[in-house]
Amino acid sequence: MKDRNNRGFTLIELLVTLSIVAALSIVMGVGVTNVINSTSKADYAEDFKELFKNANIYLEYSTSTCNLDTSRTCNVTLSELVRAGLVDSDYYNKRNPYKKSGNFVASDTIVVTLNNGRKTAKYSNTSCGELNSENVQKFDHWGEC
Repeated sequence: MKDRNNRGFTLIELLVTLSIVAALSIVMGVGVTNVINSTSKADYAEDFKELFKNANIYLEYSTSTCNLDTSRTCNVTLSELVRAGLVDSDYYNKRNPYKKSGNFVASDTIVVTLNNGRKTAKYSNTSCGELNSENVQKFDHWGEC
């Protein structure tokens, strides 16, 4: 009789182990990707909420030529917000998630409208629709325009 006191794993045991590790790796990879994507969308929304808020502050306290009480609609560029100190100039180095490619630029414009006593701010692009202060959390077209 042969002595069956061999040490080691059989080929079947190794294949089963590798299959389990591969399956776990795939599941973990998908989960991590989903977390990263949802975090990015939340960051994008926060960036635009900050821009909308600062555009409103700028119009309220600046001596700009636009007055919401008389014109009902005012345009505020990113460069105006940077000059007023409401937005850091590092915004120019940030990727603009609303565009397919490219960073924020000085001429990016936020339109603030006063309608029945309620202010709304928007950043619009005709191909993707309007990103505004009310739908920014639900906006799902990042990087498509």
